[in-house]
Amino acid sequence: MKVLTEMQVKNKYISKLPVSVALAFSICLVMPAGAEKKQTAAPTTAQAKTRPAEPGFEKGAFDALTVPIGRLLKLSWKGKTLQVDHENWTKDFEGKTKSEALKVLEAEAEKRYPGSGGWVKSMAERIFHATAPEQAFMRLQLAAGKLKRSRSGSTAGTRRSSFTTSKLEGKVEFTRLGSFQAVLEERESPERIIKFHDDGQGALMIGLSDKSGRLSLALKQSRDGNVSVRHAAGDDVFAGGAGSFAAFYAKHQQYVEDRLFPLLKHVGIGAPLTPYNAGVKKATLERLRSLPTPEKIAQGQRLIEQLNSNLYKKRQEASKALAADFDSYRNLIARTIRKPSTPPETVSRLKMIVKARPKQKPTDEFVTAQGLTANVGYLVNLLGETKPADRAIVARTLQRLTKQKFGSDHAAWKKWWSQKNTTAPTTTRPK
Repeated sequence: MKVLTEMQVKNKYISKLPVSVALAFSICLVMPAGAEKKQTAAPTTAQAKTRPAEPGFEKGAFDALTVPIGRLLKLSWKGKTLQVDHENWTKDFEGKTKSEALKVLEAEAEKRYPGSGGWVKSMAERIFHATAPEQAFMRLQLAAGKLKRSRSGSTAGTRRSSFTTSKLEGKVEFTRLGSFQAVLEERESPERIIKFHDDGQGALMIGLSDKSGRLSLALKQSRDGNVSVRHAAGDDVFAGGAGSFAAFYAKHQQYVEDRLFPLLKHVGIGAPLTPYNAGVKKATLERLRSLPTPEKIAQGQRLIEQLNSNLYKKRQEASKALAADFDSYRNLIARTIRKPSTPPETVSRLKMIVKARPKQKPTDEFVTAQGLTANVGYLVNLLGETKPADRAIVARTLQRLTKQKFGSDHAAWKKWWSQKNTTAPTTTRPK
């Protein structure tokens, strides 16, 4: 059996981003020769049709139910660690009235049990009034097919629910103290099993296996943040660990991006965003295209100073001007809010401006939170990964941030950044 251990990745951090997650992200890595499994050429169409899927990536009940499973089992960042995204359980109903939410639930019930009239309305009401995790679980139950049996009940502060259909069996348990666990099992080939446990205090366990024994994935996070991952797929075994999941990502970026997260996504488990997620890179490029000129930034700074004016009229004028051109001032506003020395009146008004904006896409929120448009190390790597038409956009930002003039020459930028950061030389992100 071939074992891929720590992949011998030498990693050090090249820059500090403005939030805690980013502190542990390694944006630029050095990969020694032979550190990763050799990549083979992409298969032809005929080969792709005949080649068996990697264990875990087969078709089955899980990948047919990725939306309802992802609603129940979604991960998000908490500092440098992972956590269950509790808000995702009821995210579909944000901003909706009870009547609007019930219509959504009735439509889901009607799809599974057409023509059931009163039962559909009753089921929608029951789901609507359930606790958040049970609500997500019951919606998965509806999507999984006609029931053979289901049970639910409470004992000593613990709520348990289960169901069985012809294709899927599910169990969920949660407590008032915040612990949550779920088990989902396919009843037909490839007979994969998901085991998911969050103790509510930082410890997390995700298990994925199949009954053939060809697949075994165990991701464990302790309460202090330490992470270990062991992934056996056929004859290949990966094993690695780190002091946090963000540090694990820094060490094993290619494994996380190319194997771990795609596998979780395939079976429905929502993975958190990372800097090299395709959507995040796209959002970063879009943000770079709309970055303000130095003159615009200076104007924004004057408006922000005006928010602390003694004159109410001046404060109001500044608030309206900042809100009217929010996209140009977005990064400046975010930095000012985070700055400890910002006057309370200014912070309050800026937060009101942000709150009044339409909700950002998760990728846009991530770009803002991680400060990716101002992270030189990340942009140097991004320059080498973008299409030729977009390189000038990244290069202009790098020049503005660093005062260096290497144009769109990625090799020159990479060499300069490596020399500037001798403790963390850089290469393009491993492919």
